[in-house]
Amino acid sequence: MAKIARSIAHAFTKGRKSAPAEFRELENQLYSLSAVLVAFKDICGPDFAAVTIDPAHLPARFQNEDQNGAHTVSRMLDSCRETLKHLEKIVHEYGPVSAPTDPSMPRLRRWNTDLVRNYKKIAWTTEAGDLATLRSQLMVHTNSLDLVLGIIMSSRTLRIEDSLKEHSNMVKDIHTWWAQNIRDAANVRTEPALEKYQSVEPQSATSPLFFEVHYSSNDNSQLLCAQACLHDDWKDVGSVQIFVCKCNQTETSVFGSRHPRVEKIALSPLCFPFRQAGDTTSWTLFKALDKSTNQMVSITIKNVAASDIVEFETSFIQPLAEARAGDMVLNGLSNQLAHLSISNGRIRALNLHSNLKSLHSLITSVTFQVGHRSLSKLHVNGLTLVNYRELGHQNAHPVDSALDHAELSIYYDNQGMTKTGDITKTIVHLNQASILKADESNACVVIEGVECLGFNQELQLYRLEKADVALHVTSQEGSKTLHQELKDMRRELLITSLRYPRPDETVVLHLQATEVQCEVAIISDAELLITRSQQNKYRLIVTSRNRCTVLSQILPDTFFTAPPTRSPSFSSPTWVVQVQDGGKREMAYYPNGFRFLSFQSSNAEKMFELGRSVVIGATPVQTLSLE
Repeated sequence: MAKIARSIAHAFTKGRKSAPAEFRELENQLYSLSAVLVAFKDICGPDFAAVTIDPAHLPARFQNEDQNGAHTVSRMLDSCRETLKHLEKIVHEYGPVSAPTDPSMPRLRRWNTDLVRNYKKIAWTTEAGDLATLRSQLMVHTNSLDLVLGIIMSSRTLRIEDSLKEHSNMVKDIHTWWAQNIRDAANVRTEPALEKYQSVEPQSATSPLFFEVHYSSNDNSQLLCAQACLHDDWKDVGSVQIFVCKCNQTETSVFGSRHPRVEKIALSPLCFPFRQAGDTTSWTLFKALDKSTNQMVSITIKNVAASDIVEFETSFIQPLAEARAGDMVLNGLSNQLAHLSISNGRIRALNLHSNLKSLHSLITSVTFQVGHRSLSKLHVNGLTLVNYRELGHQNAHPVDSALDHAELSIYYDNQGMTKTGDITKTIVHLNQASILKADESNACVVIEGVECLGFNQELQLYRLEKADVALHVTSQEGSKTLHQELKDMRRELLITSLRYPRPDETVVLHLQATEVQCEVAIISDAELLITRSQQNKYRLIVTSRNRCTVLSQILPDTFFTAPPTRSPSFSSPTWVVQVQDGGKREMAYYPNGFRFLSFQSSNAEKMFELGRSVVIGATPVQTLSLE
């Protein structure tokens, strides 16, 4: 079933350009369902037998359907399979594979024009439901299976016989919720089924993503186009164009009514994309080809709509970076853009870059201090600040694979070397909790308690733990600029750590809801995670699907002690990150958290309470002291 869900989602992805806008959310829901089905296959195995329930405990409408104690989870999976099979039939009927005119081009699937014009008339579910009904059913399947999976994992981990009855009751509640919602989804339809009706145009097709394109040279930036989009064939082998100008034909500029130069930008074999660290989201295409001059240039992309940033990264930036990083490693190249990790052998691709410009020329010395011992290095001739992501995380969101630290690389001139084993390069690991101090009076920036790696000319590795690193700069203005760049990167790392599970965290609950509300944020089309750290601290993460809004809270201990009849407590420190138009991000910190967390529907509220019960059931048993 996971393969079916993923293949259907892939069909929606391939047909995106010809599809109504409503298909985008359905595509995302199918990928989520595919992920949870893969988890069932990989984790549960024969443990399905441990989560059956007595049919007598089912709602009355199910008791006459199955009197032989049929498997509860199997019934959920059978219903899910029926939904997917019906949808698969629609995809095969309305999504023919078109043969390209050029044999060297890939075969592309586009939606049949009948579907594009009449998609509102199609019976998307076995009960003749519409798109909203289908999406509701897929969300019910995903949430229910996620919760049952949590119970099975809890049973396997704890091995406590006394908890089986409690787990069985949880599954009974989940099954009741699932059955009720599947029934409600089957009976609700926003429009009557249409058989013979005139064709209607879709409300809107999936529109291209618009952005600004700038040519960057040293500290100068020149606007090439204020409203560009990606060329449909940008990723095809031999493609000679990346961007298309979509500016108004009557617009007057130095280039006339259109901007032909932006359409002369192409991918070179060395072109590599990455995001710039900073308050506003922007990306750089390093060593793109300007065909008008036959030169390698740096292109900056800005002003992507906030709701389109995730789509832009997953459809353009990340695939291009993965392809280029793979090619570099395959050809034996290893540099700051891409290289193999020494620790695990995975490919590391550049993710974030800070523009330190020529700051290295302003650094007079670098001092490393551990306890009462210190070492100073002179003659700095290079300085970079970058963050990498590791490729090869098949089930992770692309940004989820970003490392939890940045690397401040400091290079030293050979003229300062007195021994063959002297350090020629130092890497300082900066993370979201690193302490930064600016001593403006002495024009110095200090990073406290960080890990440092030193390399000599023979690439021998030397390691310092919990070192204080002081960078001495020639001017107060230079130290202020360096301090701000370090703060910007630290902020990027903090946002990533708030948005996704951290390396020491395990996801114990994963749910979806159409809308989540509290007094500090309203999050539409929300994804809810509860994670558990190695120190048994729980964290709530609520994000909108487009990642424009993120709420992260370390859950208070009282969250798990509230009785079912009372709402749990959310009175602990909370971060809220919101992306504004143009990619500007705003962060708010609420030390006392918020008073309530509510959902748009009572069904989602019930599902969250069931999920809380699952997490409580999976909480490790602690030994109490009787002294």
